[in-house]
Amino acid sequence: MNKEIIGKFLRTLRKEKNLTQIQLSNELGGIYSDATISKWERGESIPNIEDFELLAHFYGVSIDEILNGERIVEINFDKKYFLSNEHWYQQFSTKDNLYEIREKQELEIEIRFKSLLKKMISEGLTLNEDVEFNYLLENFYTIYTDYESDDVADIIKNTKFQIVKTASLMHNSSVDEKFWEVYKLFESHFIQTIKRDVCNALEDAESILRERVSNLEIFEKDMLLAAIQVENVTNGYGIQDRKMAEFRSGLSSLYEKTYNRPYDEEQLTKNAIKLLVECGARLNPLLFGYQRNNIIEINILDRLIELYDKFKKPIVIPVYEEQVYNFYEVDNTPKNRKKRGYDNADELLDEAEYNDLERRLYRGELILKKVVPEWVGGQTEEEMIKYMWSIICDLSLKDYLLARDERMTNEMVNRLDEVSLEDIRREYFIRRDI
Repeated sequence: MNKEIIGKFLRTLRKEKNLTQIQLSNELGGIYSDATISKWERGESIPNIEDFELLAHFYGVSIDEILNGERIVEINFDKKYFLSNEHWYQQFSTKDNLYEIREKQELEIEIRFKSLLKKMISEGLTLNEDVEFNYLLENFYTIYTDYESDDVADIIKNTKFQIVKTASLMHNSSVDEKFWEVYKLFESHFIQTIKRDVCNALEDAESILRERVSNLEIFEKDMLLAAIQVENVTNGYGIQDRKMAEFRSGLSSLYEKTYNRPYDEEQLTKNAIKLLVECGARLNPLLFGYQRNNIIEINILDRLIELYDKFKKPIVIPVYEEQVYNFYEVDNTPKNRKKRGYDNADELLDEAEYNDLERRLYRGELILKKVVPEWVGGQTEEEMIKYMWSIICDLSLKDYLLARDERMTNEMVNRLDEVSLEDIRREYFIRRDI
């Protein structure tokens, strides 16, 4: 219960009736002095429950509205946030720019959700704001949690509990630090469309796209940039061009017809890098995948048995002869394995490994320690995004900001037109010791 919010609302209600504090005192039968009313409106004290009932009746509002400091306003959120309807485009004509309409709506939703989330962890939401927050949460955001339920009300209740719990554990932290931790609980339904738009709409609606990317949180921008470590920007035209090239050599591609120039995937990827950096993305080595050597222990006898069974053990083939089955052994070759439908039909035995293991076993060795290169991160954009989320979730805002490399980012952008994309990846999209 916030005395200042209640007092401010009581003052607003009195002024709407064009009453002074003395006149209000008289209207209420002189029960309260103008000094008492003044203390209420300055937030120095609050009415008791009987006083609230009288004031609510006099002003024509509910007690809840007075306690929350605002009137409850009925808003049609289905109309305001029309993207909640998957068939939203049907309300517009074919002449309307649906891409621009969708982008502006998504941007509006993101800005509003973030503002409500910050207010929730800093001072709390009003009744109207709480209803709006619930709507946005239900329709556009997913929270990362192990809590499972089919009831929307339960999900929202648990989500709010997670928000309050996370923020309350950081009572000595700034609002920005609390927001950093709380916002990581959510997955926006729009980050996927932004990733796709960086690929598909870069040349059609760059100004709109810039506004969308600029509004992302810093780690979201950095994730989009870091994902280029494993995948080029491949816009829809390029995907179709490659498919067409397999069947229609020599014909103009869709991209060439649209933009009057050949499709250049490398240049488009460089353009995307520039756009992301200009919108605030920075190289952060903590988000990059990297290769490390993993030492594994191999039981030599078990490994030899495995290889023998797989590649050397004769294949037994049943043959039905004179009303009985006779069994014959044939060599364990790829051809014979294929005939029998083995899963490893196309595999070949590494004779060097097999002979080395035999020698070691004869010398009395039982365990072989082997260094196996292991890639930590992801081989596709989807895998990279998942990996980066796991890294970010364990970082504080301070540690994350310290790892962002402004100098290296600027150097990379300045060299984009000079070196190949492959060289850019090799020199800048790498994990360094920090």
